[in-house]
Amino acid sequence: MRELVTLGELSKRIGMDKSHLRKFVLELGIEPHRIRDPKAQNQKVLALTADEAARVEEERRRKGFDVGTKNKRNTALPSVSGEFYIAQLDPARYPERLKFGFSISPAQRLVEYRRSNPEARLVRTWPCKQIWEKAVMDALGGHMGCSRVEQTRELFDCVDIPGLLERGDALFQFFPNPSVQESDKLPEPVSQNSLDEDRHLSRASEVSAVD
Repeated sequence: MRELVTLGELSKRIGMDKSHLRKFVLELGIEPHRIRDPKAQNQKVLALTADEAARVEEERRRKGFDVGTKNKRNTALPSVSGEFYIAQLDPARYPERLKFGFSISPAQRLVEYRRSNPEARLVRTWPCKQIWEKAVMDALGGHMGCSRVEQTRELFDCVDIPGLLERGDALFQFFPNPSVQESDKLPEPVSQNSLDEDRHLSRASEVSAVD
C-alpha cells in the first residue's frame, strides 16, 4: 500500500497554512487524493503520496522558503544533489529573460514549464547541490548586463547570455562534484592572509636558493 501524507500533516511539517498549501499543490499540477483518516474520526481528507509530498517540499525550498521554520528553528537544508539550470521560458518574445533555479530533474521541470509555453527551453545545466543554489544565483545574477526582474527571486534579464554561460562554467570549476563529494560546504575562499603567507614563503625559498 502506498504511503500517504495528509495535507494537514504536510502543512505542519513545512510550516505552511493548509489552505495555501492546497492551492500551492494544485499550482504544481498535483491532484490530491481523498482518503478516510482514522486520526480525524475517519473523515475524508486530502492526501499526497510520499513522492508528491517530497516534490512539494523541494518546490518550497527552491522558492526560498525555509521549510519547517514554523515548528523547528534553524533547520538545516538536506544534502540534496541535482542540477542548477538556466532556462528561457518564452524565448520568442523575451529571449533575454532567464529563469535560474535548482532541480533534481531539470528535464522534468522543463516539461512543467512547457505546459505554459511549448517553446520553453533549457539553456545550460551544471551538477549542483541544493544548498549552493542561493550563492550560485547571486554570483550569476551579478554578471554584467544582468538584472533581477522586480518582485521575483529567480527571473533575470541578461543581455550577454554567452558571457553569462562562460561565467557559470568558470564558477562551477571551483565547486566539488556533488556525485563524488560528501561535504555540503561551499568551497572555502582563499583569504588575503593565506596569499600573503604563500608569497612570503616563496620569497624565502628564493633567498635560500641564492644563498
